[in-house]
Amino acid sequence: MKKIILVLIPIIIVVISCSSDSSEPVVSEPESENPTEEEPIENEIYFTLNVDNNYYFENSESWLVVNDANNGDVLDYIQIDNGASVHFEKPMTTAIHDNNISLINVRNYEGNTYISISTFSSVSDGSIWNLVSGTPVNFTSRGNAIGALKINANNLNSPASYTLSNKYGSTLSGGSSETKVNQVTNIEFENIPLYQENRYLFSIYDTNGDAKYKFLDDLTDGETITFNSSELQSYDEIVPLYLPDGGEYFCNIVGFEENQAYNEGDGYLLNLMLPFDNDKITSNNINLGYLNTLDKYITTLNYTNGNFDYLYLKYGDRPVGFQLADIDYWNVDVTNNAINNFQYNGPSSNSFNRQSHHFQSTVGTKDVDYVEVNWNLNQGKYYYGYNYELPEEILNRYPNLEMNNLNYQGSSFYLHEYSYLEYIDAKYEEHNPDFLLDKEIISVKNSIQI
Repeated sequence: MKKIILVLIPIIIVVISCSSDSSEPVVSEPESENPTEEEPIENEIYFTLNVDNNYYFENSESWLVVNDANNGDVLDYIQIDNGASVHFEKPMTTAIHDNNISLINVRNYEGNTYISISTFSSVSDGSIWNLVSGTPVNFTSRGNAIGALKINANNLNSPASYTLSNKYGSTLSGGSSETKVNQVTNIEFENIPLYQENRYLFSIYDTNGDAKYKFLDDLTDGETITFNSSELQSYDEIVPLYLPDGGEYFCNIVGFEENQAYNEGDGYLLNLMLPFDNDKITSNNINLGYLNTLDKYITTLNYTNGNFDYLYLKYGDRPVGFQLADIDYWNVDVTNNAINNFQYNGPSSNSFNRQSHHFQSTVGTKDVDYVEVNWNLNQGKYYYGYNYELPEEILNRYPNLEMNNLNYQGSSFYLHEYSYLEYIDAKYEEHNPDFLLDKEIISVKNSIQI
């Protein structure tokens, strides 16, 4: 009997073991987890554009394109209209980025298409630009003429340029004539209109570039005023102007009385030298004259010599001087004239505060199928090459906007005191056009047109 029991015990153990193996596996309950919720990505507005209701002309289309300043990739673009307010957003970051902003305008006029593109580099995140319509030019009426005058200026020594004006600008007359007597010149002005403002300024420059003037006061209708060179006075202040050989120039100095606005066309003419007067002045040195009795001035000088062009415009005080000493210094040696890889060697960046480079293409026949593209690249003191890409939608919409067809036209260097960023701020952000009145620009045209 004991033997039987001993035999059954192993069998029972095997049966129990098999029964346990055949049961369903035990699935352990997973530990409870609280999955971490992803934090929402917060966006920030990195560029804003506001457009005045009447900023763009009718029959035109306008676009705004934003490129990455590092590689030129298109970040955003949108078609804009008058009255638009545009905001571009991106994920918020602590890093500071710069963008290239391009404003594009396409205008159709009498069968011609004009595409204008202005690109501004290094525009910081968070910038707010405002495209503000220009203020109409004000013209102050001098009223109706109340009579007429005759003026004789006698015994003048080699007159080259002379003007007659009152506080409202040039005084138009029925004409003037010159006669020479014993190596001196007499000038006769006929039918000079007399206005209620009856103070006139006679200003004259001789062939040596020296300036004199005379005020004519308390005039009456039908009067003939006669004076000679001994009655002319020297100007209170003189600013010397040196003009290099071989160029052509236009010079104009307008003076205003106290509390008189800078209205276009107004002011006493202290100087007016037109290009056809240039040959009459034999000296390279001209003494520009200013008067203490006048409160402020507008001084304009434009000098052109071959591919070189100098523009000076100053409101307020008289100029200190003009940077016209060395034309050759401003030569621009272009090593790559493609807009997407523009490179050049030129004047030192210490000589100017901002720069712009102009590219152009033209196809077709005027008033039939003519298309002209003008693209200006604007930068600060230092030039950085970028890849100026445009979105495919814009390129497809305007098939004549071919990047490879754009030819380099020339460069402009701005010598005024305010910086590139101050320029952008006054032009687009705070919109302070008075800040931008003064200009001193040297432009160099491309000597080889492709």
